[in-house]
Amino acid sequence: MIAQGHTGIRKVTISTGDVNALPNAYTGNSGGITVDPSNTFLYVAGNSNSPIYKYDLSAGVVTTVAGAGKQGFADGTASAAQFRLPYGVAR
Repeated sequence: MIAQGHTGIRKVTISTGDVNALPNAYTGNSGGITVDPSNTFLYVAGNSNSPIYKYDLSAGVVTTVAGAGKQGFADGTASAAQFRLPYGVAR
């Protein structure tokens, strides 16, 4: 779960109702979120500095998979591409 204005990601366990912050999951002011089919990685659209992040659920590691870290509109390699306020990601 991502709460608007909150800089982290929280996991909601539906069966128990528990809500817990994911370690090391600081992503700035984030937009959309999706989980890969194997439930191994979260992909997060980062609104504030406009990258796309990948969060390893087992290792607790966040990496940038696309976006140059500044807002813009540019195609290119993953590290050169630019987005402006991405609000969603799809798998």
